[in-house]
Amino acid sequence: MILTSQKELKEVFLSKAVAADSQVTIDNAIDLALQKLTGKELYSKIFIGIDPGERPGLAIVGDDILLQKMQIEGPENVVFEIKRFLNVYPSKDTCIRIGHGSMITRNRIINSLISLKIPIEIVNETRTTPSQQKRRCVRDGEAAAAIALISGGRVSNDTSYSNI
Repeated sequence: MILTSQKELKEVFLSKAVAADSQVTIDNAIDLALQKLTGKELYSKIFIGIDPGERPGLAIVGDDILLQKMQIEGPENVVFEIKRFLNVYPSKDTCIRIGHGSMITRNRIINSLISLKIPIEIVNETRTTPSQQKRRCVRDGEAAAAIALISGGRVSNDTSYSNI
């Protein structure tokens, strides 16, 4: 895999090359490079897991393979990261699953995601956070990965979620 510039891309004779300067951010370029390394052009099913909180955990699972996990700076950034995932990891079917905890933050996140018109489920996130021996950012990403794999109750995409 080679990350290069758009100008130099024509000089690279590998199918696994990405023009980093043609992407919105360097993170997008790296995600696209990692995706190309998998050799998969289209996933059957993508599950996006969210561990809600002031610094939400976010994970993406494609065809039962954990593709990424991370901690996001704030709830308002979740929709941006999910849009980025959707561009890098195309799929036939996508579902967003969010943990039931942190109700006010969870509802803010859900409200920001409704416009994506992707099915959203609220799942019971009990026992998804790993042991306290790991750093918080690692635990939140791992909890999000566990949440991605749990079925939940479907959110109606035509209503706003109240923080009450």
